[in-house]
Amino acid sequence: MYDFLDSEEFRPPKEILDQCVSVLITDIDLKDTPHKIKHWCLANCKSFVFMDETDVSDVSYQWDYIYAFYFGEQDDANWFTLRWR
Repeated sequence: MYDFLDSEEFRPPKEILDQCVSVLITDIDLKDTPHKIKHWCLANCKSFVFMDETDVSDVSYQWDYIYAFYFGEQDDANWFTLRWR
């Protein structure tokens, strides 16, 4: 699992993220803080790879941030989706 959200140095390579299943959640749809959700992923999804935060406030009237959660296995992405979406 990769961490350090703010540093590009610790971001997984694009080749790894392209192989992952991603689940997107907007800031409007968040049920808790992104930090707490990431820790839930670490405790409950063994294939959790990375969480990415994208500021879309300049291009969207609806959202300020979109969070992408990356998983190595579809089952973990499904479990995450059932819990957090």
